[in-house]
Parts: sequence; C-alpha cells; structure tokens
Amino acid sequence: MCVLAVADLTRDIAKAPLPAFSALVLQHIVGKGAVPEKVWSLMISEAAHYYIGQWPDIHDHQHYQAIGVKMYAKYPAIGLTGANPWVCCKIHAAV
Repeated sequence: MCVLAVADLTRDIAKAPLPAFSALVLQHIVGKGAVPEKVWSLMISEAAHYYIGQWPDIHDHQHYQAIGVKMYAKYPAIGLTGANPWVCCKIHAAV
C-alpha cells in the first residue's frame, strides 16, 4: 500500500464512527465504575471485527493508532499507563 493510500485510509478510519459495542462491553468501559479489564479481550475482538469488516486492508500502525486514539477519547477508562494511553497495539494483535 502506498503512502498516500495509508494516509487516506487513516483519515477514513479517524472520521468513521466507533463500533457499536455490546451491552456487556459498554457496561464495563463507561462511567465512574468502569472496569475495562473484565471485558478487555471482548472489547478488542469487537473493535477488530468492526474495523476489518469495514476496511479489510487495514494493517498500518497509523491505522491502529487512529482507532486507539478515537476509542480512548470516547472511553477514557480504557486508557493504559504510559505516554500513549490508547490501545492501538492491542487491536493490531487481534487482527
């Protein structure tokens, strides 16, 4: 995939809505009592299936970073420790 195509796909992913997570996942990633660890694998699996279904050519680190940043912005409880708290590497592993 050429650089332009990577940038175009990254832009499309960043503009797209987030997956419609299951009620179980939402229960554990939203609000003050959120415990994302209880549904972490399921959340990553649901996100991976959604994004691969929309964009089968997804594979670049920029793609996963766009997803992770967007998910973290909406669901801050899923943040990891470190300079970049979003979950892009975890999603990449699930794909």
